[in-house]
This record gives sequence, structure tokens and C-alpha cells, in this order.
Amino acid sequence: MSKLSPEQRAKLDLREDLLLKRYKMTGEPAHKAMLGISEDVNDIVGERRRIQNVALYAAINKEIDMAFLAEMLTMRGLTVCLPRVVRKNEPMVFNKWDMLPLHDKDAEGIPCAMGEEIVPDVVILPVVAFNREGYRLGYGSGYYDRTFAKIEKDIYKIGVGYSFQESSKFKAEEHDVPLNVIVTEKEVLKF
Repeated sequence: MSKLSPEQRAKLDLREDLLLKRYKMTGEPAHKAMLGISEDVNDIVGERRRIQNVALYAAINKEIDMAFLAEMLTMRGLTVCLPRVVRKNEPMVFNKWDMLPLHDKDAEGIPCAMGEEIVPDVVILPVVAFNREGYRLGYGSGYYDRTFAKIEKDIYKIGVGYSFQESSKFKAEEHDVPLNVIVTEKEVLKF
């Protein structure tokens, strides 16, 4: 097993710290944050032109639940899809979600849809951490970065998380893809 560099160790420690804080975010504060974030993201999507397909995610590890937002988007007449890892360490695909309970799991064990494969116009993705330059820190597997690098379409990327997930303790790496917007319960950051 290779030894971690100081930068890798710092990212690992940051992930552990922020995931622990996120696990403690429960009850009314978490619900209120989810509602506000969902409404803000819905408004942002509504400002975009020529949008048909919006990718959300199936919340795991106390990520902000996107079910309420999914309902709002479908009421707008938009198609909602979810990411699916077909093979580990390869780009993801996005499958149409019919809004029914998710019984299938992808190669990483994450609930996924199995509908028609589509390329989204907008992707809403969770953050473990984010900075004021528009970059996010995820779980460290690089799935979103690989996927965005593969898709030739210019996808509008919206990161969602809690305000306490903001951190200046990490820097973007060469392969990191910046977000267009980050939405928390306290603010909307546009880049």
C-alpha cells in the first residue's frame, strides 16, 4: 500500500471531518435546509433556457435528499435522470428516472434508475466539501470528473451541500471540473 502524500492525507482528514458533521445534520434543520436548497435549485434551473433533462442523485450518507426537487422538476415538464456507475473507475451514464422507488443498484452499490440512457443538460451533484473557487471535493473516486470529461456537451453543474461544508483546506487538481453554481441553505454561489 502506498503512503499518502501530505495533500492526500489532508483531503482524507477533511472528508472524514465533514462527513461526520453531515451525519449529525438531522431532523428539522436538515429538512428545512433541504427545502430551501431544493427551491433555490429549482429557480436556477428555471432560469436556464433549452433545458430538457436534469440529473439528480440518489442521496446516500446523509446527502441532501433530492426527491422534493425531483417532483418540482417533473412538474415543470423536465425529464429527471440519475447517475449510474456501470463499471468501477469508468465514466458514469445517466438513466431516466420514472420517480418510482429505486430497487436497482449500480456497480458501487448506489441506488440507480434503469430507464433510457440520456445526456443531461444540468447535473445537480452532492459535495463533501466546496471552496469559493467553484470546486468540490467528493468521496475521492472521481466519477463526476471522469464523466464530465467524457461528455462533449457543455453541462451546467450545480453542487449542493450545507454551508459548513465550505473549506479552503483543499485546492483543485488538474483533473477537477469546476461547478457553475453551489447552493447551500445560506447562499447561492455563482461562478
